[in-house]
Amino acid sequence: MNNEELVKTQEIKSEEPSETKTFNGKTEILYFWSPTCWPCKLQSPIVDELSDTYTVLKFDTNTDEGLQAADDNQIFSTPTILVKHTFDGGDGEGVIEKRFIGLVHRDNIISYLEDNK
Repeated sequence: MNNEELVKTQEIKSEEPSETKTFNGKTEILYFWSPTCWPCKLQSPIVDELSDTYTVLKFDTNTDEGLQAADDNQIFSTPTILVKHTFDGGDGEGVIEKRFIGLVHRDNIISYLEDNK
């Protein structure tokens, strides 16, 4: 079994943006982790590297704020990475386009981000 077979990803179906909304190129990465999570310890340096290029919001699921954010985004395990795009003319909330669950290889994340600018 190779690394790609171990990676679980889930496409998130979202509404098509209306004609008044256009992608403004802003991508945010929401990273849900726990300090006691072994895969998170391996994933965190990769996410830190992404923060040089993208806006990264980290949520420690052992805190009240992190638990609320995890609940709001239906996070059931760590590590989980959400890729969110925002649109001009929208409500500013953005759309979750991709959900990476579990330890994900750096190249898989970067490839997705590059292909979906």
